[in-house]
Amino acid sequence: MEFNYPLDTFQKNSIRHINEGSSVFVSVPTGAGKTTVAEYCIHKCLTEGANVVYTAPIKALCNQKYHDFKNQFGNIDVPETFGGDGYGDGDNLWYDSFYDNNNTHNNRSMVNDKTPNVGVVTGDIQVNDEAQCLVMTTEILRNMIYKNSGYLDNVDYIIFDEIHYISDESRGHVWEEVITKCPRHIAFIFLSATSPNRVEFCDWVSKTRPEKKVYIEYSDKRPVPLNMYLYYGEPESNTDFDPKKNLLCMRKGETVLNVDRKLFSLKHSSGSTGKDHSTIRISGLISSKCLCEEIIFRQWYLPLRGARPRSICST
Repeated sequence: MEFNYPLDTFQKNSIRHINEGSSVFVSVPTGAGKTTVAEYCIHKCLTEGANVVYTAPIKALCNQKYHDFKNQFGNIDVPETFGGDGYGDGDNLWYDSFYDNNNTHNNRSMVNDKTPNVGVVTGDIQVNDEAQCLVMTTEILRNMIYKNSGYLDNVDYIIFDEIHYISDESRGHVWEEVITKCPRHIAFIFLSATSPNRVEFCDWVSKTRPEKKVYIEYSDKRPVPLNMYLYYGEPESNTDFDPKKNLLCMRKGETVLNVDRKLFSLKHSSGSTGKDHSTIRISGLISSKCLCEEIIFRQWYLPLRGARPRSICST
């Protein structure tokens, strides 16, 4: 697979691990190029006649990735046959009725012009469920494992996007079940921009599944800057938004006290306008829920000379 851009070191190393058949945890900031590793793995599996599963925790993300991969790999040349389930037209891989004593899971010949390369299966939609590359939610994959789906016999890699969902209190057990119970010949690719305990996680995976080596590729280089901003303005100027004048950038690690001081300065620095700056509207997009709540407390319950925020929300 050729790329029209130079690869970073973590991408080159990840590709080398994939070529060796090993598992790899890619931990880099958003926008740094995690998807490139997944794309290489999918291309490799397609061209070698193997199946590959791409999982995402959210249905909307599954739909997005399905359309992206369909456009990218829909016309790629693949071998005429690959492993699949021995079910006929009209049978459904995901229905319990398929998994009865009258069915067996055998390799099946697939013809390129009849079987699309990419499919998607979520709780809402099911498209091309015989494809070599299937995009699905992790819960769907877990169901396949418990039902001994023959599709998994020819899967080389499972790609876990947003693997940090394994720490989710209500859903994390699904990722644990998939990792521990899926067929032992399958290797993993873990993708995450939020993984402070990646070393402990990979140590657990390597002990749980010693058949495959697990490598970590980490980079803290952020090619796409991530900043938080507060928007401030007069109550009557709903349509007069000037991003050059009305955005206050909050730098990484900045304390709430510093933000308070900046807002105080902004509210009371231009008294020549003749406007009452005690009613200046303050809105914010803040990535931290705790920081958001603290700013609301300080700006609302501990107002600076009567100034109150009209809207502060977190993302």
